[in-house]
This record gives sequence, C-alpha cells and structure tokens, in this order.
Amino acid sequence: MAISKKDILYNITGKILTQKLHDLARDVVSSSLDEGGEVVLETRAEMLAREVWNAALGITYSKNEDGVEELKFSHKPLPWAVGIVFERLEGKIVPRARDNQTRPSLGNRIDEQQQLKVNSFIDYDS
Repeated sequence: MAISKKDILYNITGKILTQKLHDLARDVVSSSLDEGGEVVLETRAEMLAREVWNAALGITYSKNEDGVEELKFSHKPLPWAVGIVFERLEGKIVPRARDNQTRPSLGNRIDEQQQLKVNSFIDYDS
C-alpha cells in the first residue's frame, strides 16, 4: 500500500502542531504564593486540566462581593469532560478515527458500557 503525499504532509504538519502545542502548554501564565510562602507557578496545561476537571464536576468559581472565590455547582457534569477525565485516569486513550471511519459518540460509548455492566449483573439462567 503506497503512502500518499497528503498522508505524509498530514503527518508532518501534525507533528509540528503537536510540538508547538507542547511548547505553549509549558508556558507559565501565572504565579502565586501558597500558605507556606512558596512560589507556585501555573502552566497553560495545568489551567486547561483544571477547566476540564471543573467541567466534569459541573462546578465554576466566582468571586463574591468581598473578592473571595466561592465554589458553585452551576451545571450538570458535561459528558465530554467526564469522558476525557475517565479515559486519561484509566489510561484508555481512544485512537483517532480515520476520515473514512466513523466512531460512536462519547454518549453512545458510555451507554454501551453501561448496558454491558447492567447485563453482567442479570442472571439469565433463572
């Protein structure tokens, strides 16, 4: 099977994009002092991970009139964020689908897994 120029170009540009994203992810965007007086640096990757985590929990932070951040449960957990957190924590990275392949949505994959779990509890012999 011959590799097309399009596949080669896609692979090269994908690697360049990945490298640039890694560089941006390592950039420090904020710093603060913790309770012990130590400087804490936060990268873009940490900020993004925190946003995905908060979306998976359905929480947001807002400042009250005194300027103190408070935690609010503002929405239901978002399925895409739950999927990302679950897959990364469990080490289950889903391979990217090719253009000519279709991949079930995260909601369908979760529904299938729940159905398999429920079926495993049912005793069909009785």
